[in-house]
Amino acid sequence: MKSFFKKANWRRIPPLKILIASTLGLSIAAALFSRLFSLCFQIPDPYFLLGLSTVGLYHLFFWQPLTYFLLYPTVTEGLSLSFIIYAGFNCYILWLIGSSIIERKGIKEFFKFYVLSALVIAGAVYAMQLMTHTSDVYMGNQAILCGLMIAWLMLFPTVEVRLFLLIPINAKAFCAFTLIMLLVDLSQANLLSFAANSSSVLFAYFFAVMRWKVYSPFTSLNRFESRLIYAIENFKRKLNSRPTLRKKPSTIYDFKTGRIIIDEEVIIQDKTH
Repeated sequence: MKSFFKKANWRRIPPLKILIASTLGLSIAAALFSRLFSLCFQIPDPYFLLGLSTVGLYHLFFWQPLTYFLLYPTVTEGLSLSFIIYAGFNCYILWLIGSSIIERKGIKEFFKFYVLSALVIAGAVYAMQLMTHTSDVYMGNQAILCGLMIAWLMLFPTVEVRLFLLIPINAKAFCAFTLIMLLVDLSQANLLSFAANSSSVLFAYFFAVMRWKVYSPFTSLNRFESRLIYAIENFKRKLNSRPTLRKKPSTIYDFKTGRIIIDEEVIIQDKTH
């Protein structure tokens, strides 16, 4: 796995570095100054302003679907060792997976996936918040990373992943582990986490199949995926083969006779007379 990532050309992907630096910098700044915002300045803290919440939805904080993934949640108020380890590990995973996807599909495809995934997750979280009438604030890019892992494993199905950096597992085993984690969230009534992770996994699967035309490691789904890819390609062909409206040629009249001038020869003949 290490040799696989060594092949990446890190100098070609500065936008990924900016994304990671922004996420880590904003998360640390929010952990440091959140209490200062509320106690000293009497203004909402960064978690409330940038995280997803129904209160922010009611107040038209339209930027929240594009900012919530830039903040990592804290277990305790302020900085802690667990927060630093958690944020550092997530940024490391984002760097490894993101760089390999960029090397394979390009920087535009990676950020298209990242932003669209964030919007889909935001919609699912908002829907769950409204259904459960909760005022909890959702933040972090954990669900996006989960979807990135699924898409990455579909692009590189033979790569071996080490769970918790210790246990080597293949793509099928990781997908099974993801399903188990979703069931754990559901059994513990972590509904926001369940909505975010499940929507991320579904989006990653269909995006990889429909956009990148790759297959999942499960052969039982390959027939469905082939039909889906064929349907999309067929739709594109029909869309591109639609008849275009042609402009009718303009009609030129002779002012002397009132006749329609059809040919340039007619114009020349009229001028000679």
